Amino acid sequence: MHVDVKVTTWQRISLPDDADRKVVIKVLEQEHISSLWDHFEDVSFEALAETEHYLTPEENEGKATVELFLETGDDPFWVNT
Repeated sequence: MHVDVKVTTWQRISLPDDADRKVVIKVLEQEHISSLWDHFEDVSFEALAETEHYLTPEENEGKATVELFLETGDDPFWVNT
């Protein structure tokens, strides 16, 4: 038996010291965040565990955020919606 829980967290993306802030802003405004890896070398990220937030179904467009599974691979036995 296991419980799956949906959460949100912030991530910190670390850029090289010589990254041009104008390029960073252009990428953030006009492209996808994953494009940072295309524009800069030595980009890394880490999840900021202290920012973890459990979601309610209301925050998740009415969809479940907690699911109880009796066996791995089965459909959920119980959900919080």
